[in-house]
Amino acid sequence: AREAVGPNGKVVVFDVNRDALSEVVQLEITQDVVPVDLLDPIRTYGLAMDATEGSLFEFVVNATNIGGTETSAILATRDRGQIFFFGMATNFQVAALSAEGAGKDIEMIIGNGYADSCVSFAFDLVRRSPGLRTLLQRRFA
Repeated sequence: AREAVGPNGKVVVFDVNRDALSEVVQLEITQDVVPVDLLDPIRTYGLAMDATEGSLFEFVVNATNIGGTETSAILATRDRGQIFFFGMATNFQVAALSAEGAGKDIEMIIGNGYADSCVSFAFDLVRRSPGLRTLLQRRFA
């Protein structure tokens, strides 16, 4: 995300886990981290409005491992924006109905777990990012 938006783009990470947010800060890939329970869509919406100075996000990635966060992602996305749902707990019926209920005209993209060259991209990213490599070693080595 940091590379995709360039030096003038803004990356904000929302998570309920403060330890995970601290790890993200150490990677220096985000302008802001927001501690919030994504099961609370109204609070998430308010914090998204604050983080974007009222414009909401153009692109949201939802990679949670629990259901019930679809509405938070939808409310945090501006009209004509995009959401990339990559969590296997995503309920797409809830997502579609929430977007309609909120009156949001947004594109929803479904991750399928594989993209051409994803393995080489992932390894290259870890090679180029010493902080990410250290984080992964600490978690999984």
